[in-house]
Amino acid sequence: MTVSHILSGVVITRGCYVTGKPLLLGGIAGRRQAAGEGVVHTIEAVCKLLGLDISRAKVCVQGFGNVSAMAAKDMYDKGAKIIAIQDISGSIFDTGGLNIEKLLDHAQTARSVAGFNEADSLDLEEFFEVECDCFIPAAACSQIDSARAQRMKAKLLAEGANAPTTPDVDKILEDRGIFFILDILCNAGGVFVSYLEYIQETQHEQKTEVEFEQRLRERMTTYFNNVYAYANSHEQNMRQAAMDIALNRVVEGIKAKGYLL
Repeated sequence: MTVSHILSGVVITRGCYVTGKPLLLGGIAGRRQAAGEGVVHTIEAVCKLLGLDISRAKVCVQGFGNVSAMAAKDMYDKGAKIIAIQDISGSIFDTGGLNIEKLLDHAQTARSVAGFNEADSLDLEEFFEVECDCFIPAAACSQIDSARAQRMKAKLLAEGANAPTTPDVDKILEDRGIFFILDILCNAGGVFVSYLEYIQETQHEQKTEVEFEQRLRERMTTYFNNVYAYANSHEQNMRQAAMDIALNRVVEGIKAKGYLL
């Protein structure tokens, strides 16, 4: 390590197999918002397909942790109305749209969205029945079962959490005409940015936040479009198409290494 490395503010370590590091130790700019912004990039891709104006969209978000709060803030910044949010302590609602900047300040102190004085409260099940353009479950797994899926009034469901819907929900959403973006595609932004952090260390060059933003948007949009095109050409839903693509790549990799004849 040279003096110039230190003066530049970046100390590149040999820990490239560990991601999520501080910037000073070779971390990557944009790490905190990566998963949430990735969710929004896929939502933007769907809006183009469905002819929805994201700046006029009404959005419900389940959760207000890292992924969900960042997704809500990004949607809010693009002009969308976040009309309902639910976390473990309760649900809040405002038809005119919640002020996410004020809510972030409230949640930092209260550790919850509950008690926010610029919104009405909802009970647990009412939250799943709010009429909206986009519903983002980004809290925990198995939150939307068949009963809740039957009552949802959304045009689009974007799975920000891992497995937020039960396996029987896909068919219900299809039958009801609700487009869904599966979790392994929708929330992949965090994993992709871990990859970027890894390669910036192998190349000994730290990426700027502008570079991070560009790469994340390109990757999330490209892979959404790839999965969507495959789903259409094979008459599959998005989850089936993504799994087909993933498994085919694994098989192709195994064949390329000579493990399968």
